[in-house]
Amino acid sequence: MTTIRMSLVLASLGIVTLAAEPTAPASQPALVTSSIEVDGVALRVRSSLAKRSDARAPVVVFESGAGMPLETWDPILEKVAAFAPVVAYDRSGTGQSPWDGQSPTPQRANARLKKLLELMGVPSPIILVGHSWGGALSRYFAGEYPQMVTAILYIDPTDVTMTEPMWRQMFASFGATAKDLEAFFAVMDTSTRNQPGAIRAEALVMMELLRSRTLEERHLKPAPNIPSSVLLASRVASLPKGMVPFDGDAYARALQAARLSGLRQWTQPSGRYLVVDGAGHFVHRDAPDIVIKEIQSLIDGTRAR
Repeated sequence: MTTIRMSLVLASLGIVTLAAEPTAPASQPALVTSSIEVDGVALRVRSSLAKRSDARAPVVVFESGAGMPLETWDPILEKVAAFAPVVAYDRSGTGQSPWDGQSPTPQRANARLKKLLELMGVPSPIILVGHSWGGALSRYFAGEYPQMVTAILYIDPTDVTMTEPMWRQMFASFGATAKDLEAFFAVMDTSTRNQPGAIRAEALVMMELLRSRTLEERHLKPAPNIPSSVLLASRVASLPKGMVPFDGDAYARALQAARLSGLRQWTQPSGRYLVVDGAGHFVHRDAPDIVIKEIQSLIDGTRAR
């Protein structure tokens, strides 16, 4: 399966996007890129902590989608750094951070992020901004370390509250069967087999979560009652004909309807729920001003509390 076809399968879920991203601009005066060792892994970090633009603002921590380097945030990072301290990083096995060979479960990834922030001296609570699988990791982080998070912005996140029975119900809504769902999971598995080890490992973690029947099996703790906004893509990825034994367009419509309904529940008091007109999965690239405005709104909300 080609990389393009593989990306369509995974991007249709809001799970992982493996398309090439632009490299970082040569000059970013407010941002400093460094390497910080955590648990024996040198994590690449880009931050503005050395030049804090507003000491009153909480630090904004960015969590990228699966397989994506920190450059995915280039459209907004420097602009956010103009009004708040920021931290973006490459998880182990992504970008320029080496893989440690371990399964990158949400618990392991978030424990390492917690240690990274402590080593950097980042004060709590923080604002989390997570895209795609990074949105799911942010949801896990807030449940595991609620005292460390004051607000969250989810950007077209992977819906880790959508359990396997809900997947079956979604497939049935457009006439597909349980057998079709199993075929779909098989395509997902095949699509990642030739990927680098770290990317394959992250995909396997995500697929295992999707196939679990309950939130308890996923070890997903309740989200804290903090301002949480959700920005969703309005353009959805369909599946090419012949890739799966069911109607790929009908699947895309049904999945989008399920995601719009399920992710609305992720919005917490004073947060915002918005389907961004004309935006694809990379909402922060297609509509950067909307994302920046929402981050600013969450920061303003923390000052008012």
